[in-house]
Order: sequence, then structure tokens, then C-alpha cells
Amino acid sequence: MRKVVLEIKAGDFVPGGYINGETCPITKALQRAGINAKDNGAGIVDKNKRSYIALDTKSYEELRSKVISMFCTVDEIVYKVCGEYLSPIPVEDFTHVLYLDI
Repeated sequence: MRKVVLEIKAGDFVPGGYINGETCPITKALQRAGINAKDNGAGIVDKNKRSYIALDTKSYEELRSKVISMFCTVDEIVYKVCGEYLSPIPVEDFTHVLYLDI
């Protein structure tokens, strides 16, 4: 298990980018951290093994909700996740800690 500090950048948020797992802010942060993985909306997937590697589900869910809430601002749409509508929040740089099975 490895602790990874992800650096999410405001510049990674582009209109319509929420549904693109290759270019989403979480995937870009993983790449900046030297991790060959991507976010698929349900978890972090190792690109080589094609298996989920995020061990701290609560932390991932918090990260996903924050990123999607920022996309509510960028896309001017209110997204619904797990039955809950997310409110738009300002897009900004931030860091987030995840524990990955790598």
C-alpha cells in the first residue's frame, strides 16, 4: 500500500471533461504523481493490471464528489451521484491523499 498525494489543478477542469477518464483531473493528478492509472468514475484503475487499486474508498468518494462539484461549476450542470445532487463549488487547486494498492 502506498500513500499518494494527488495535486488537482484548476486548469485540468475543462467543459465536458467529467466523462473522459483519460483527461479528467484525477487521472491527470495520478500521472503527475507518477502513477500509471486512471479514474473511471467508480474508482482508480491500474492501466496495466486493469484492476482497482484505491483502497481507501471513503477518501476516493470524497475526492470524486469534490471534483464532480467543481465540474458542476465548469459545465453549468448539476450532477447527481449516488442519488444525491451535488452543488457547484469554485474550481481551485487542491491536494488530496489516497492510499493505493501499488
